[in-house]
Amino acid sequence: MIGVAILWVSVSGTAASAALAIAISGETIEGLVLVWALRATKHGRPFDRLHAIATCAGALQAMSLSACVLLLAILAPGASERLIALIFLMAAAVNAGFALTHAPTVSKVKLGMFASCALIALVWQVHSVRGAPVSTAMAILEVAVLSYLVYTFVSFVVRAWRRRIENEHALLKGAEALDKTVRDLRASQEEAQRLALVASQANDSVIETDPARRITWVNRAFTEITGYSLEEALGKRPEDLLDGPDTNPEVSHAFTQAVRLATPHRAEVMNYRKDGSQLWMDVNLVPIAGADGKVERVVSIERDVTEMRRQAEALAEARDKAEAAARAKASFLAHMSHEIRTPLDAIIGMADLLTEAGLSEQHHEEAMTIRNASEALLKIINDILDLSRLGADKLMMDPQSFAPASCLREVMTMMRPLAQEKGLRLDMTHETQLPDKAVADAGRLRQVLVNLLGNAIKFTERGTVSVTASVRPHGDGWILQVIVRDSDVGVPPERAAAIFEEFEQGDADTTRRFGGTGLGLPISRALARRMGGDIVLIEPEGPDATGATFSLTVRLAPDRRGITPETKAAASTSALPRLHILLAEDNATNRLLVARFLQDEAVTLTMVENGRRAIEILSETSPDVVLMDMAMPEMDGLAATRAIRASDGPQPRIIALTANASADDRAACLSAGMDDFLSKPLRKPELLAALARAAGGQKGLSPSGGDTVSRPGTRDEASKWISPPASGTTSGRSIRSSGR
Repeated sequence: MIGVAILWVSVSGTAASAALAIAISGETIEGLVLVWALRATKHGRPFDRLHAIATCAGALQAMSLSACVLLLAILAPGASERLIALIFLMAAAVNAGFALTHAPTVSKVKLGMFASCALIALVWQVHSVRGAPVSTAMAILEVAVLSYLVYTFVSFVVRAWRRRIENEHALLKGAEALDKTVRDLRASQEEAQRLALVASQANDSVIETDPARRITWVNRAFTEITGYSLEEALGKRPEDLLDGPDTNPEVSHAFTQAVRLATPHRAEVMNYRKDGSQLWMDVNLVPIAGADGKVERVVSIERDVTEMRRQAEALAEARDKAEAAARAKASFLAHMSHEIRTPLDAIIGMADLLTEAGLSEQHHEEAMTIRNASEALLKIINDILDLSRLGADKLMMDPQSFAPASCLREVMTMMRPLAQEKGLRLDMTHETQLPDKAVADAGRLRQVLVNLLGNAIKFTERGTVSVTASVRPHGDGWILQVIVRDSDVGVPPERAAAIFEEFEQGDADTTRRFGGTGLGLPISRALARRMGGDIVLIEPEGPDATGATFSLTVRLAPDRRGITPETKAAASTSALPRLHILLAEDNATNRLLVARFLQDEAVTLTMVENGRRAIEILSETSPDVVLMDMAMPEMDGLAATRAIRASDGPQPRIIALTANASADDRAACLSAGMDDFLSKPLRKPELLAALARAAGGQKGLSPSGGDTVSRPGTRDEASKWISPPASGTTSGRSIRSSGR
């Protein structure tokens, strides 16, 4: 308004009115635009566009003020009026500078406009006073001074604003840091309170010491466990307070070293209570270091493990006793097996000789009764030994190459007389073609098959026992499945699971009628599982179905070795060549039995009672074959064999005779240097076959021995094999000794 008044007085009313209109228009437009932009931001209009519009409005306002200043500077008649115009321009620039920190773009546009206005006014004045250098210089000086003042003031405003912002930021950061410190302090206090509460109420003893291991605090549990109060413990070292005569000094020294090295340490140590009683403590010592890395305090958490150690010692003692009992049991069973098999060897052998002696029918039947009873007793002994080995996990599998079809055929042939004796029909069907050769423990497979077929024949009074065999691919081998089905009363549903338990049978009536120990099926299932399969009882297909159906599965591996050229020779009926045989056997009955077996052969038999005498005889004569008993007084068969193999004397073929027919015994015989292996009770055909192998230079005992069940040959049997029913006695005789 002052500028308008000066224009009114100095120039004219028209100029003043024009300047007033221009100024009011610029201010009004900028004000309206700013109000509109503020409202538009609340409605979500784009900020960049609103900012550009506001910048244009600010430029328009600056142009209106600049126009008013130029009117006054150009139209005013004197220098004073022009100076006032520049002062107005400076005031406008200062006003724009105030907004530089909040609206830098608009402020810079306005300052640019005002600078342009000052430059235009200066050029006009210089042009109007041509030829007056003093006036020109004064005009330039005025503009320069006013510009400097504007720059200085605006810079001061910007710097002050920045310092204010920085101070506010610093105050905010300080307040935030202070708030965080307060929160951390409060959290630390709460945690300290919780830890103190936990430590004081913990069941484990907690001891806090200084770096010199002097006690500064103990919790309630320490007092309850040791009997020492806090007052009694303060200032003392834990080892001075708690160690005693039986405390290991090395353990205490290890704790001291851990504190010195600032490393945690844990150990069990023998301590003493206040009353002098001993206790074992599990000590977990943790040194706590300060910022400088030096130990400031040490915390020990100690747990009373006296009862745990007592229980551990009791368990260890019980384990040692159990292992000793297991060893004693194994030793007892092995010894009893040998002692029982030795007379059985004589009984069965003599019974075999009697059956070949041309007796009358009655006497022959009596001899067969002796033989069958002995075989039944032998089966019980074998079951008990197998059960013992299974329980001790010492029953070794002996995978060998064999022909599955031949194995099944031989078992069927062996069981056929039992079925005929009871007038039963025995059928076998191959549902799929069986592999010519496979690898499995053929001996154990045969044992399981004999047990299942013996059960079926034993418990079936009339009808048919059928066997169905098939294979299916499994990995790179096969799964052999053999289904044995009989036509008798079957197994009661409530006893279906119990028949696989040791010493269990179908029911009490079964035990009374058929006898048995109830070990056959449990052992057979355990063997099947060892061979990668199982035995299960298949549920009857309908309510009227009769009989029991068992499914046996066994995993067969492919035979990549091919057919081994060396196989055990079958029992030969041809006479043996002339041989000198040395028999080392401590049992006189067994010596007599072997002599009877060989009395019709062209052999020379020399008999001694122990291994030492056998070595002496070898130094005097050169026998071709030595029949070496494993268990003899003075020197057993293994020791005698090792001595013979280590000597420079004659090296005969050595055949082991033992009642312990396990894989471990075979391995021991092989390691000692024996060539073949015969298990007791001795059978004449097996003895003659072993002597024939020895005469032919064959080794019946080797790591990869031939198939013990299936002999080499082609699988040429028909897909179905049926034995015709035959009449005979119904005595129910079975080679099986255990029930379902």
